[in-house]
Amino acid sequence: MDIYNDGQLRGIGILERPCPMVHGVLVDHGHRNRSTERWREVFSLAKEMGFRYIRGGIPWNRIWLDRDTFDWSQLDEEFAYAEELGLTIIPMLAHMSYDWESGWMRGPDGEHALENKALPELFSKYTRLYIERYREHLTAGIIPIVEVGGEALNRFVRGIWEPHREGDHAAEERVLYHLVDTFNAGAAVARSFGVPVIACEAICLNAPKFTVAALQLQFDVLGVNFYGFANKGRSLTEALVQWRHMFQLTRGIDPVFAMFEWGSPEYMPPDAWWMEEEGYKNPSPDHPYPAPCRDINRKKEDDLLASWLPEVKQHGIKLSFVCRFLVSNCWHYWLTRPSEGMECDRNGIVDLTWSEEAQDYEYRPCYEIAARLHSIVTKYNQAD
Repeated sequence: MDIYNDGQLRGIGILERPCPMVHGVLVDHGHRNRSTERWREVFSLAKEMGFRYIRGGIPWNRIWLDRDTFDWSQLDEEFAYAEELGLTIIPMLAHMSYDWESGWMRGPDGEHALENKALPELFSKYTRLYIERYREHLTAGIIPIVEVGGEALNRFVRGIWEPHREGDHAAEERVLYHLVDTFNAGAAVARSFGVPVIACEAICLNAPKFTVAALQLQFDVLGVNFYGFANKGRSLTEALVQWRHMFQLTRGIDPVFAMFEWGSPEYMPPDAWWMEEEGYKNPSPDHPYPAPCRDINRKKEDDLLASWLPEVKQHGIKLSFVCRFLVSNCWHYWLTRPSEGMECDRNGIVDLTWSEEAQDYEYRPCYEIAARLHSIVTKYNQAD
């Protein structure tokens, strides 16, 4: 069955485990929210909450460890367990994961991997090895690279992750289009195997250069992000109509869209631009994160989604997935500080809360949020 052209919308759970280098240390986001260690529990919760698909995987810098060293062991187990549960993984091959403790992928002059001219060739090799190993599991496709724009911005302008360069706009543009070439190299390999390619988080409303780059990506499904708090009152329908029109004009294609990502943090009102809520960016006693499983702003945003989806359908826009984070994130201080003892930003359907007694995070499933998403999707599919 071609799940991207059957006219049906599906809910998908997101499991993110990016692993960038921050001041010389690899920071595994999957460890911060414990999904690296507790992945079996997360998969089981996803199944229990009614999900059939998971956007997940392990970043390539935790698999391709050195030039001739690969560790597929956990990924082997994850694909096998997902199949046992009846889940389909849509894997992300590279996501904030262009750093290696061994430094083996640096260029010949010591340049960061993102500036290594051999990156497209190396990524093509990895994509081929990946698909040859897991082809039978990739019925819903792969995501070669997540956020081709975000990598360059956060590494070469904001200086958040390695190589910690600030204000180097020339490098940002150079790396952005180098990642477009790298994405397309991996996409070509996937298509040669008949595996669908998803461009994930490719377009940003407030960064035109990312949109220009996205227009050059070779994909079967265009994954876009849309957060109520970040779009200043603009509707999802308006955004998709505009993005669709751009691809029709420039590429002569009518893209299939997927909503990566949906679901703002609970502390962000969907009707307010987040800069107006500055106090909540870095929680304090005066502005603490909401209690786990609170559902006020998340429900407001889902109500918006429920009102927009019929409009999207009326415009004839093809929409394949709408997503929710499975486990909430710990993005505090851009991954530069340990997460232990901190609260999460409450944008998942499994909230994290710190246990002083256990000195670890507890998982708090939000069953009503999951059920509401599935209800919204069902109503969309049943509508004329």
